Amino acid sequence: MKTTCNSEGNVIASGVLPAALLLQDGRTLLIRHMELADVAEVVSIEQECFSSPWSARSFASCVADRDVVLSVVGTVEDKIVGYAISWVVPPEIHVGNLAVSAAFRRLGIGRCLLQTVLAYGRRIGCLVAHLEVRVSNAAAIALYQQMGFRKVGVRRGYYEDNGEDALLMSLNIGL
Repeated sequence: MKTTCNSEGNVIASGVLPAALLLQDGRTLLIRHMELADVAEVVSIEQECFSSPWSARSFASCVADRDVVLSVVGTVEDKIVGYAISWVVPPEIHVGNLAVSAAFRRLGIGRCLLQTVLAYGRRIGCLVAHLEVRVSNAAAIALYQQMGFRKVGVRRGYYEDNGEDALLMSLNIGL
């Protein structure tokens, strides 16, 4: 069974992975488990999106640890355009990294990646999802709030590259 998302990125059928989304331009986004062969493309997006990017080794470690880590990629025409990494320890799921290539933003890809992660968490019994986000990342904060995440705290000096604070956000996902 697969997951299907509508144009707003809401999961409308859930077997979780793979997941599919029809983009506004008519192309299809496929969300699937990340594989070791994907790491180079994922690192390229990571470096494009973040001032303190994760290493290839970090992503490879996540891919290898499927017992605890959910690592997914979103592809369009076989090109990786986004990804999400989450640690899954029921009753919680923690979104550790989510990014979409700049050329593919504002198409609902980030929303669908996150909805897929949350659907996976729900399916295996998670009750709450957590994440941290830079206080300066207004676009990500807006997305998370639209999806129902609430600010529950601040992690002072969380980001090592510049000492920026992180908002801790949480969402109840239990049925």
